[in-house]
Amino acid sequence: MTIVWVIVAIVLIVGISYYNSFITKKNKIENARSDIEVQLKRRHDLIPNLIEIVQGYKKFEADTLTKITEARTSASHSHTLAHKAAAEDKLE
Repeated sequence: MTIVWVIVAIVLIVGISYYNSFITKKNKIENARSDIEVQLKRRHDLIPNLIEIVQGYKKFEADTLTKITEARTSASHSHTLAHKAAAEDKLE
């Protein structure tokens, strides 16, 4: 009869040990999932800032492209050497 109680005790100890191990792993998984959600929220919160920066840069690029196009047109349509030199300097 004592052997039966020893086996039952060993099975209980192993069962409790496995249960605690499973709970620990479950908690680690939940913490990892929570960390991922926090990082995704942070990333989503940064998107409006990125859009604002890109729009500002787009305006700068559009202005630059417009000025370069005007300078190129001016350089290609100039007839005198002085006007052509001034247009080329502006294009540079």
